[in-house]
Amino acid sequence: MLLLSWAPARSTWSFLGVIALADQQLTVKRSTHVLYWALNVGAAAVAALMNTLYYSGGTYASITAESITHGALFAVFGLLYSLYYHGVMSEALQADETEAQRLRDIVECRYCGAECKNQAAEYSHFRTCSKHPKNAKA
Repeated sequence: MLLLSWAPARSTWSFLGVIALADQQLTVKRSTHVLYWALNVGAAAVAALMNTLYYSGGTYASITAESITHGALFAVFGLLYSLYYHGVMSEALQADETEAQRLRDIVECRYCGAECKNQAAEYSHFRTCSKHPKNAKA
């Protein structure tokens, strides 16, 4: 009974482990996608079983519809929340990476110091740059 009283805490740790491995979903390999979803579904199933046993008093014989309702729904909502949280964080990380790439691409005109969005824009800017040697008035 003492071991089962820690059931919600253990299911929380399994979800945290799944979230820690959640970046596997962002890779392009099929095997890592399968691993990600297998871990998510497996963690939800284990959490549902542990929570159901916790709410039924720790024995299979005393499982009722009420204990299944509490145990399974908490596990399903925990899974959905972890998927939602991972999606939000993935979008935020992607936005940060896009902004960092944009900032890395910015270059300054070597003659006048004007900011250009990339190297090609700097070369285009040279045509109208007043300090460029070819545009300087003699």
